Amino acid sequence: MTAVATLVRVSGYWIDGPQVKAGAKSYTDLGNQLHQVLQKLVDGLGAEGHCQGGDQYGKAFDKNYLEQKLNALEFMPQMCDGLKDIGSGLDEMASTSARGEDANDQKFQT
Repeated sequence: MTAVATLVRVSGYWIDGPQVKAGAKSYTDLGNQLHQVLQKLVDGLGAEGHCQGGDQYGKAFDKNYLEQKLNALEFMPQMCDGLKDIGSGLDEMASTSARGEDANDQKFQT
């Protein structure tokens, strides 16, 4: 693979492989950072335990809080994985485009 930043053009479309790879890393990093935030949140909530109390105010709070809390704790790991998958997909797309361009270069140089 060439180290020179090249644009791959196909039928009016183009891809700047190094730029796409740089963006891919940002998605992967963001997914990892969000995972760290999630872990701190889960640890903090676990350390606090259930502290709303059993009175009417605590029960009213639980009614509007527990389901949303569980939904967020279920969704956030999926978001982390999704961001990392986007990064991986972008990286693979840039690599595949570069391999295709290299193969075409080799084909027409011989």
